[in-house]
Amino acid sequence: LSRNYIGEPFSTSTLEDLTIGEKVTTIRGGAFGSCKLVSVTIPSSVTSIGGNAFNYKLEEIVFENGDADLSLDRPLFPSINTIYLGRPISSSSTFSFSSLANLNTLYVTNTYLSDALFANCSALETVFFNENLETISPNAFKNCISINHVEFPNSLKTIGANAFEGCTSINTLDIPEGVTSIGEYAFSGCKNLSSVQIGEGLQTIGSYSFKDCSLLSSITVPSTVNSIGDNPMPSNKYIHFRSTVPVPVFQISLPCVLFVPNNAVADYKTAWPDYSMYIVGESDFIEKAYNITAQESTSALLEAIGENNTFSVVKLKVSGT
Repeated sequence: LSRNYIGEPFSTSTLEDLTIGEKVTTIRGGAFGSCKLVSVTIPSSVTSIGGNAFNYKLEEIVFENGDADLSLDRPLFPSINTIYLGRPISSSSTFSFSSLANLNTLYVTNTYLSDALFANCSALETVFFNENLETISPNAFKNCISINHVEFPNSLKTIGANAFEGCTSINTLDIPEGVTSIGEYAFSGCKNLSSVQIGEGLQTIGSYSFKDCSLLSSITVPSTVNSIGDNPMPSNKYIHFRSTVPVPVFQISLPCVLFVPNNAVADYKTAWPDYSMYIVGESDFIEKAYNITAQESTSALLEAIGENNTFSVVKLKVSGT
């Protein structure tokens, strides 16, 4: 098919193979709704696809690489399990790929993922990003509960607010050096997330970005970070600052241990007076086990351990009555 639009529905239900020419710009609603297509490739020339353009048995769709926004009308692709996305989806679309119950695998080769584009795709397990992607917009993968691994490309610059909130199967993150901003609540509620590596170059960490990540015990803040929102992590955690220049004060869920370079302890305690008792030099932190006798009060117990040692207690055995 090579004319610039496809409008009249194909009444036959026997069509199983379709090639769309590079001159086609519009596929109107219902055009192939009665066909047996299970896979289709959309050329970069197409800028608009109408509702019910393809049948409910379509399993795979390839959007060829292109720069022009593509407008989609609902409903589309209820049975899709694989998407190759090579171009941006228009923000004016009445349809996104959110809540596709069968979507399992996603390949992204364009530079930008728009807001909430794949939110609530509960079966989505595997996402492949190539080196073109620069922006993951807010809510893009929110509540995609089956994603268990994300490998970000070095081209990535921005991870939007709530982008991976509620992705409860993600267990590790490696955020590359090119990323400059992590939005608020970006990974909030990732309950199985236990390890985060952040490359130098990051400048902003949004509020509550790792909220309710109950298995995440520590996070290292690169020296390039100059802005951190309130309560980026749950309480009872470790935050390791690499910068010798104290970052601006932000609210922290206490208790929380703040590791800083040894030669910057005094500067951090001056800059963070309300948290000074939680600031520890890197080389001063040694995990220890303590055996002490029972004390008459909490203050006496802390004195017996030593106030400067309370952050390094891993095991505590109290004997006596």
